[in-house]
Amino acid sequence: RIDGFSTCVALDELWICECRVERIDGLDECVNLEKLYLYSNRIEKIEGIGHMRRLKTLWLNDNRIETIEGVWSGLGELRDLNLALNSISCIGDSLGCLTELESLNLSNNPLTS
Repeated sequence: RIDGFSTCVALDELWICECRVERIDGLDECVNLEKLYLYSNRIEKIEGIGHMRRLKTLWLNDNRIETIEGVWSGLGELRDLNLALNSISCIGDSLGCLTELESLNLSNNPLTS
C-alpha cells in the first residue's frame, strides 16, 4: 500500500521507484496525475489507476506483472507506457482502447503473442 497521498489532489507527477511497493493502492485522491513512475518495485497486478483519467505517462517496468488484460479502461489519454522487464507473456487485444498511445516498451518480457 502507498500511504500519505490523500491530500495531494493537485499532484500531477509522482515517482515511487525502487521502494518495494507490492500493490498500487492508496492513490485514489490523485485524480490529476499525468505522470506516474512505479518502476523497480514488486507490483504483480495493475490496479488502482482507472480513476486517473488525465494519466499520460505510466512506467511499471521492472516489476512482477504477468497480465495486462482488462486494466486500461478509463486511461484513454495514456501516451507513454513502459512495461519492460516484467513477466508478461500475452498482449492479445488488451491495449486496443489506448488510442493515444505513442510509446510502448515491452522489452524483456516472455511474449508469445
